[in-house]
Amino acid sequence: MNVIRRPLTLMLLAMLIIGGCSESADKPEEKEEKEEKQTVLQYEGKPLNIAVVGEDGPADFPGVTYHTYSMQNLANKDQLEYDAIIVIKSEFEEAAKKTFTPFFNSIDIPVFFSEADDIGLWAFTNEESTLDTAKRNSAGFIQGYWNGTAERDSKGWSYYLPDDPTEADRTKAWVGVFETVESIGE
Repeated sequence: MNVIRRPLTLMLLAMLIIGGCSESADKPEEKEEKEEKQTVLQYEGKPLNIAVVGEDGPADFPGVTYHTYSMQNLANKDQLEYDAIIVIKSEFEEAAKKTFTPFFNSIDIPVFFSEADDIGLWAFTNEESTLDTAKRNSAGFIQGYWNGTAERDSKGWSYYLPDDPTEADRTKAWVGVFETVESIGE
């Protein structure tokens, strides 16, 4: 009986050593998914000039220039020569004041609200609404709209994040915003 056990033990030991030393080979699909997740997404479109209401705007992106304003200073400008406006969450309270509703309803460039995942945009465009009455359970991380005119319909956008978002997920959302803004200017 010992004669049979010894070769079996040696064979199992050899298999463990060989198995432990072998390189794990990923399936081609898994390898592509890993590479895709590691790819850093960047905005690569035309240069954009964005007015930002608030101090802590989106991360810097090549080709995107930010111009920081208070809500009052932006609304008082005679002419807005920007590709879009981004309102940062810390400024929602100010932006939701009814004195700015006419501004948001007449602006002729896209407006985006960052970290607006629990607010409906009507808090800024409807005089009857407030931030409290516009609360929602789920909305896009970034929401935006473009007022319609006689020549075009209004447009709206929402950019969602997955559960437990990474910085790459946030970057992807912002790149989506900038690509949308670029497509409007074409």
